Amino acid sequence: MELMSSSLDFGVYSYGIQLNALSCLVAVGSGNRNVLKFLLKLVHINTDWTTRANALGWLPGILTKDLVESTVSNLRVILEDPIFTKDRGLCSNCYGVLWHCAQNMSYPDFYEAWHSPLLNSSELDSVGDESL
Repeated sequence: MELMSSSLDFGVYSYGIQLNALSCLVAVGSGNRNVLKFLLKLVHINTDWTTRANALGWLPGILTKDLVESTVSNLRVILEDPIFTKDRGLCSNCYGVLWHCAQNMSYPDFYEAWHSPLLNSSELDSVGDESL
């Protein structure tokens, strides 16, 4: 993960390598807070649409009951980003993950996670360390 974190923008020519590495990471990362943090960072700061969409698609596969609340809070922060909200496809994928979370939480827990204080994009980097 450290090697992949050093360059979150994988480039066009390494797409196959990136896809294989991320799918392997997700395969062994169920319930792992560091994998969740990494995928959320990919969604938030990567510039490649496909990478962001893949990260969102893989999120439900690693979520366990103890990770869904922080996922809801973090996705809400991402959805507040004006650049992100202009892309209907990514927003749709994001809401799909939120729907998955809502189905695996009680309504009061989802409400609390959704209405937790918003963080700005620079604070998202540190939120993984504290809330995840």
